[in-house]
Amino acid sequence: MSKKKAAKSEPSMTFDELFELRERTEVISQFLEKELTETLATLWPLLAAKRVFGQYISPRETVKAADEAFSELETRFNEVRSTPYGLMSEMAKQDVASAAGGMVLSPWQYPYVVGEAEASKTVQVTSPNKWYFTYKSEYTLPQISQALREKQDLWPGPTREFVVNALAMDMVLARSPGLVRILESLGFKVVIETNRTMGKLPLVTIESNLRAALPPDELLLKATRFSGVSAFHELIDAAAIEEYENPFVTRLQALFE
Repeated sequence: MSKKKAAKSEPSMTFDELFELRERTEVISQFLEKELTETLATLWPLLAAKRVFGQYISPRETVKAADEAFSELETRFNEVRSTPYGLMSEMAKQDVASAAGGMVLSPWQYPYVVGEAEASKTVQVTSPNKWYFTYKSEYTLPQISQALREKQDLWPGPTREFVVNALAMDMVLARSPGLVRILESLGFKVVIETNRTMGKLPLVTIESNLRAALPPDELLLKATRFSGVSAFHELIDAAAIEEYENPFVTRLQALFE
């Protein structure tokens, strides 16, 4: 899944300028991730899977609609378990308990094709302003993605755990519109992603309103050739900070329109 570039960086940018912007981006990214992590920790009572799945997570938690939620989870699991994950058996009641292990936030990555035809090159890009959000599991998203792309064998247990947890997080957030609005009011938006590698599995991502983008392809190619690694991080420049959209201010301005 490639991403449309919106960088204002000029092709004439030097490597020194590029590396300096990369360092500044890393500082901003760490700041954003820290703010988001602390916010999610505060909101954890609303994000806990037991709020939706009740007794399927904890015997002492009785939730009226838990049976209905489990039935939906079971149906959705059956829709994705075979392709591309190769999970043969249906989901059992105890499988939902894997969503009780806490949450994890990890940088969002995607492949970007730079160049054309035979001269093209695929670069693994990391977003400094976007994260994959799910319940903890043994496999991470990069591990699952790489294994599926390279047709490597996956252990059924950890794979099942990953799939169930991804579906559970999607369902919890779908049933928590107020929680999503809280994140939006703080400058973060929840986006459900899908891609060819992961099939129809919904991947919950949280993205900052602070824009990030890639430099021009020519500079991107030079940078990856220089480093010898087909990977790159999107960049956050001063213009992105100046253009940052504050959700609260935007709502106030709308009152005068």
